Amino acid sequence: MRVDISHSGTILIGRSISADGPSERKIQFVSHAHTDHIGGLKKKAIQKQTVVCTAPTLELATELLHHQPPDAAILEYRKPREFEGESVELYPANHILGSAQLLVESKEGTLAYTGDFKQPGTAIVSSDSLVIEATYGAPIYQRQAGDGEVAFIETVEKCLREGPLAVYAYAAKVQEALQILSNIVEAEFFLDQSCLKIAKIYAKHGVKLPKYSCLSDQEIMTLQKGDRAVMFRAFGRQRERLRHQRIILSGWAPEVVSKIDGGFMVRLSDHADFNQLINYVEEARPRQVYTDASRSSYAGVLAKAIEARLRLPAKALPAR
Repeated sequence: MRVDISHSGTILIGRSISADGPSERKIQFVSHAHTDHIGGLKKKAIQKQTVVCTAPTLELATELLHHQPPDAAILEYRKPREFEGESVELYPANHILGSAQLLVESKEGTLAYTGDFKQPGTAIVSSDSLVIEATYGAPIYQRQAGDGEVAFIETVEKCLREGPLAVYAYAAKVQEALQILSNIVEAEFFLDQSCLKIAKIYAKHGVKLPKYSCLSDQEIMTLQKGDRAVMFRAFGRQRERLRHQRIILSGWAPEVVSKIDGGFMVRLSDHADFNQLINYVEEARPRQVYTDASRSSYAGVLAKAIEARLRLPAKALPAR
């Protein structure tokens, strides 16, 4: 099956399907609602496209973009549907709420696209060809299971000894952080308005979060040093000057925990590390692998590792 990846991040599959970026094709699959994957929903071409995704992805994307696609096809996992003569089926991906992998089948064969994922919790999709993410596609990115979660809990407890704490994270990362702290850290949890809207979507789809409240900027100033309070704030507000300690959550932190001005940066990633990427390909056993170089500078490294370790043909797209 034909496949290409544009420098803007659009995956072009078969005759009529695109994924995670702008195109003129009739069908656009959206794997999940992170900003680098929903950019195609802003374009004028979306008026002529059918957007294919899960229900949570549509709701999260609509909230983040303040715009809903006029024609959306909501698919459940493992329930194929035909579009323009090609069969489309979604499979679970462990990344954020609603994340999905894509399997396309036509007379030319089958192709799977992982989108972003981590293990455990992501289904292995077998196909003739595979397009796989490569965010941590270099051998230097190997993690111990749970290291980020443990580091986050320990850093929160350390900060709370000094008083209230502000945690800055991207949309959906806040909800993951809340779940990590649930039933382990005894504190009051507060969300700003943007985080609160996303949390309500998570709750709607059955995700259990610990008790939380909304706290205005004025109310933050009333918190005292002895209060065990964790305030979750949108990532874009990290430069604000509060008198409380802060933690920034990032998948790209140089260390599991790094000291920064006014607090700490903790590496908490929702992407597969190098070993998980290799293991996915090994279990899926496609005939051809394409690594996504539009979103990672390590796609070429991963492609070479797949060929050397698994003896499978692999190529980074787009070519640099």
